[in-house]
Amino acid sequence: MTLEAMMTGTDRSSEVATDGGRVQLAIADLTSTLTNDFDLPAMLHSVAEHARVCFGASTVVVLLLDRRAPGRGVVHIVAEAASEGHSVDPRFHTSGPGLMSASESAVAMVDDLAHADDTRWPEYRERATAAGLRGMRAFPVSALGVPLGSIVVHTEDPWGDARPRSFGQILADLTAIGLASGTVDGRRLSTSDAVDSVLRGSATIAAAVGILTEYLRLEPDIARLRLNRLARARGLTVTAQARMIVDAHNSSPGDLERTGVLSPANVSSARLIGRD
Repeated sequence: MTLEAMMTGTDRSSEVATDGGRVQLAIADLTSTLTNDFDLPAMLHSVAEHARVCFGASTVVVLLLDRRAPGRGVVHIVAEAASEGHSVDPRFHTSGPGLMSASESAVAMVDDLAHADDTRWPEYRERATAAGLRGMRAFPVSALGVPLGSIVVHTEDPWGDARPRSFGQILADLTAIGLASGTVDGRRLSTSDAVDSVLRGSATIAAAVGILTEYLRLEPDIARLRLNRLARARGLTVTAQARMIVDAHNSSPGDLERTGVLSPANVSSARLIGRD
């Protein structure tokens, strides 16, 4: 099942698949991606969406450590996925157990955020429980012993024993492989340069999604899908397409359609989502 099918509901195969079946589909999709040329930011969003589906999560984020920032322990969200009715709040993803996991390259586990006997990360726990979240896992992303980031998963029920046990760390390890071998804007980079480039590109993608959300009156997930489709139709990376949209908005903020950035170079038979 493709990422697009999961986001739009056009593929119903997951409804009859077991949890193990979902996990196998996710691993097969990501390993197939890693054996071809791929756009790293897009791959990271696939990781987040697969984690959301397979864990039955409320929110999933991919965090990367920002080694450019002064001091230590600064992380940024570079990919995210949220189920209906939930949104990603950076305040409890970039602090507490997520930050610890990314910085110390360690798994963080909270079975039930409402459990009074667990007093770790009190400010984080207050915010997370106020948002209706109960369970949490953070899986470290590292390469050659160097911490790179973390995949942080939140659920609206206590974590329990039914969720896949090793899948989260498999996703984190595949993410590390992607950072070591992927391309950004068509360029192959070292792992550290790839992280820096993704951190810069994620801000551009977020800005472009926000522009599409407002201009086309779309939900953020659908705006991101529209961005992905435009990039694919033009033969561009998502980052490059996002940069074009941001530049067009800066030059013609009230008339994006006139700039041509919302029209694919080659119109496919599939109708683009949003105002055409």
